Formats: sequence, C-alpha cells, structure tokens
Amino acid sequence: LSSKPFVPLEPTSVDVQTAEPFRLGNAVQNFFYDCYGIAPAKVNRSKFALKAEISHDFVSCTAKLRVHEVAPGNFIVEVQRRSGDSVLFVSIFRRLTCYLAANGFTAATCN
Repeated sequence: LSSKPFVPLEPTSVDVQTAEPFRLGNAVQNFFYDCYGIAPAKVNRSKFALKAEISHDFVSCTAKLRVHEVAPGNFIVEVQRRSGDSVLFVSIFRRLTCYLAANGFTAATCN
C-alpha cells in the first residue's frame, strides 16, 4: 500500500490472495480486452497500475486500477473512477470481481 499513513482505500477495492502476482497482473490487464474488447490506455508497470477508457451502451467511463501488495501472497486491487458515468463504473468493478474469481483468484471485496 501507499507509504503515507492513514491513506484509505476506495470502497471499490478487491482483496486477492495469490502466490503468483504475475498472473494477477496479467489478469487485470486482460480483463479489459476480454470483457470490453479494448486495451488499457496507459500501463505503468513500476506502480502496478493501468488506466482504461471504457464505452458501453452509449456511456463512457475512465477507470484507474492499481494493485497494492499488503503482505506476501495478499494483494488489493483498487479501482478508481477518474471520469464518466458512475453506473458504468460500478458495473466495471462488479465485472472485474467476477472475472478475477472466474480466473482462479480468491477475491473478496474490501468494504
């Protein structure tokens, strides 16, 4: 997580358990292509973050995803809405949670 103290996570965060973080990174990146047919607009490998612009059913949303390592084998995927439709954003978050679970990750929302 961030080195700054008391930095809260977004309510749209997913706690993921995996011994293979590279698989998690690939799954997060592949999520946009598999579910929306697009590639992320920006990928920052050093921050383990990516940004995507999604258009679906005549609305659009820009989302940023960042993966934080909490402990060995324990990660948090934080999803932030940067702009656009909030209903589409919630749909993206729910779909990501299901996508991670369907791809073999133990995932739970962090509310």
